[in-house]
Amino acid sequence: MRLSLATAANIALTAALLAGCSSSTQGTSALPNSSSGAVGASSAAGPRAVGPRIPAMIYREAAGKAAAPVTHGVMQRLLANLESGKRPNLAHQGVPRGAKVGLWVADTDYAYLLGLSANAKNTINLVDAESNNCYLPIGLKVDHSKNLWVACQYNYNTFENGIIQEYSPAGALLNTFNDTSCGASCGSSYEAGFPDDVAVDSQGNVFASNIETEVVNCSPSCTYSYTATVAWWPSSGGQPTFITDPNMAANPTMLYLDTDTAGNVYVDGNTSVYYPGSPELDEISNPTTSPTISDLIPPGTITYGGGVYVSTHGGVQALNVTDQNARTISQYPLPFGALSRVLGPTLLNFLGEGDPISGGFNKADTDQVTADGYGWLDVGKVNTNVWRALTNFNVTNTEGAAYSPSDK
Repeated sequence: MRLSLATAANIALTAALLAGCSSSTQGTSALPNSSSGAVGASSAAGPRAVGPRIPAMIYREAAGKAAAPVTHGVMQRLLANLESGKRPNLAHQGVPRGAKVGLWVADTDYAYLLGLSANAKNTINLVDAESNNCYLPIGLKVDHSKNLWVACQYNYNTFENGIIQEYSPAGALLNTFNDTSCGASCGSSYEAGFPDDVAVDSQGNVFASNIETEVVNCSPSCTYSYTATVAWWPSSGGQPTFITDPNMAANPTMLYLDTDTAGNVYVDGNTSVYYPGSPELDEISNPTTSPTISDLIPPGTITYGGGVYVSTHGGVQALNVTDQNARTISQYPLPFGALSRVLGPTLLNFLGEGDPISGGFNKADTDQVTADGYGWLDVGKVNTNVWRALTNFNVTNTEGAAYSPSDK
């Protein structure tokens, strides 16, 4: 079981104390407590559109009877939010004239996409992802056009599968990719995926790592089974192709992923149903033509799988793998070689809590940002390995962050 989240009562303390908190290299300097509860008290609660029946899987995840992509406390709040039918209205914060989004952050609790300044002080853009049927946004990527890609664990319209969405730099919805083999209507047999993360290759192919892929066969009666898959769509959209990874447990399974310039996919996931299940990292080469799966980082190396990101600087690529328990990011050269460097550990608050989940690099590869599950952003200087925490009043629980522009 993951550590419990901090309470909303400490928001003011977080903002006051973090302002005077010093950074450290390879250190664990104490940070003030940070809120992962409700968005600040000044936020007005607005009605949530009446949604569909809450699926049984969310009740299982909230009760701790099934693996979830977020912590137990977050799942309990998500369920409470759904049952209450209410969510807060977030607010822009002192936006300077001409300000541009430097960071995108996924608000996991209330399904907002937050466009922040690069230092996270100002909320420049607010995208109500739930109004676009994106519920539980997790992993984010920003491509070379500054378009934002989002992995939404559920389609809020149906809750029968997840979706991948593409947004313009201004936050306008451009495309939605349904993570299911169903077309206009489901037949007697189909697959449905629930994604944690998204990646796009240089050819415009879209990939998603599914924490759960449900296989439904209703001939003559319905049966349900689970498999470990990465879904991919051509840039034109349509139904996904599911790539099964036999190295991973059927459920829970894939966590986070990214692609390199050659189009290979790197994904971490669990080899056992006992979460976190001895995570490993696999490479899927030729994913759109003839997928070949190789185990690059075996079980026992990663203690709790987090974000996967391929960074590129000066034409040199590196595979970056986050370990949420160790609070580190391990770097491997590509083509894949021996471990070359470890970034982190990221900082802790005064309760000893910290949970870096997923993120990415800025365009110059000088800075790395990772969403911390305890309500802040972990930002590190790559050259010096000095880490600090950035807070924003609207950021209370996040699982994904991305720089804009990124190095993609």
